[in-house]
Amino acid sequence: MAERLIGGLKDLTANGPYAIELEQSDFNSPEELAEFADVIIQGVHELFAAVERGETIGSLVGPPWRFFREHPGERAFDWDAPDSGLRITWNLPDSLMPSAQISPDLINTVSRLFSSCVDKFHGYLEARRILVIEPHGEIRYNPDSWWADLFAVVPPAADISEIWSGSYDWLDDTQRGWMFDKLYPVVPQSPLKLELHEPSH
Repeated sequence: MAERLIGGLKDLTANGPYAIELEQSDFNSPEELAEFADVIIQGVHELFAAVERGETIGSLVGPPWRFFREHPGERAFDWDAPDSGLRITWNLPDSLMPSAQISPDLINTVSRLFSSCVDKFHGYLEARRILVIEPHGEIRYNPDSWWADLFAVVPPAADISEIWSGSYDWLDDTQRGWMFDKLYPVVPQSPLKLELHEPSH
């Protein structure tokens, strides 16, 4: 599906940083998956002008999806990511995340981590101070909204400029490498412009 989306949107996304967010969904056949990709490709082509104005487009009919232009700085710390092109993200539903609870042990661990960073960053207050977290286990699949909830409970110290997650995983069907995602502070996305696209039968 990723190859179909990238190929079908290459004419629009080759010269800028764009992203598609998809929700984990069940498909009964490769044909259904291909049809869903084609619906997204058609919808993006129809509404691309709105994306260029800074809007987020998508659909809540059938499997949800969102398409938007990323902030220019979003890929700055992702060393392997190109400056332009399409990034595709699958978000797992909360029902698949037993790690969604923010436990007291986790709060204590994150608090100690932030305190350690304050000591390490003390001599570099004029520099860009970045904390990179490598999540392990099920926590690595938690969405950005979960991290936002965590940082609301345990606010990052003022000495920490940015927080990123880093994970070594499959980049495509043949290559593995490091992937980075900015967790804090997050640039708010413009409100979702709801456009309903249904497959043609």
